[in-house]
Formats: sequence, structure tokens, C-alpha cells
Amino acid sequence: MSKKGWGSVVEMALIALKEEGPMTRIELSEHLGLPRDDLSVLSRMSKPQKTIPKLIHIAGWSRALEFGGYRRCLRPVYAVGNKPDAKKPKREPNRIAGLRAYQKKRDMGRMNSIFNFGLSAKEAEQSQRKKAT
Repeated sequence: MSKKGWGSVVEMALIALKEEGPMTRIELSEHLGLPRDDLSVLSRMSKPQKTIPKLIHIAGWSRALEFGGYRRCLRPVYAVGNKPDAKKPKREPNRIAGLRAYQKKRDMGRMNSIFNFGLSAKEAEQSQRKKAT
């Protein structure tokens, strides 16, 4: 937890969302210079309490790439206001995810030789076609 109290984190998050517009929790933590864990209060701010209404809502969903693009996670995009939350989209089918993983693995071996770096793109593609057939 940062040196500042939770009340100030809520205020800083609300001000940043008003000034900069909708952001994910990761973008907000980078903007405020706080650890990502300090912004776990956003989940409480997005629910109505007994004494105060909902302060922020989920305006949409962003597919964030994490760990060098290996994971594609859905992240909520927060905005200020007491509006209904955007519905979470369905996850992509395993067929599409498997195809993306296969293509990534296949593309990693394309430039596997030091001699391929001297070739033009067209020549490299032709040599790949020869290897495939």
C-alpha cells in the first residue's frame, strides 16, 4: 500500500478519470504513479453503497496483452458516473485461441538462420515455401 490513505486514492482516481477520460486499472496506476494493488478500491467504487451511489461504472472492456503478448485478458475500462455497466463480452472460442497460438509458434521459426537476415522479404518467403513443399 502507498503512503497515502485509501480516501486520497479514491479522490485521485476520480479526478484522473474526470480529467483524462475512461481508463483501465493498469493505465490509471501508471497515470497516478501508484502500484496496481492500491487501485483495488475501484471494484468497491463501482458498486452502490448504503450511503453513497455508485461513483464509477464500467464503460467498456479492453483486451490487454500481458506477459509479452502471451495472455490476452479482458480488462474493464472505468469511467465516472452512476450508469449501468457494460456487459462483459464472451471469451473467444478455443478454436480461435488455438489458431492464434499455432500461428505465433509457426512465426517464431521463420527467421531461424543467421543467413536469412541478409535476404529480402520476398526471398525469405520463397525459401519458406520451398521448405514447406
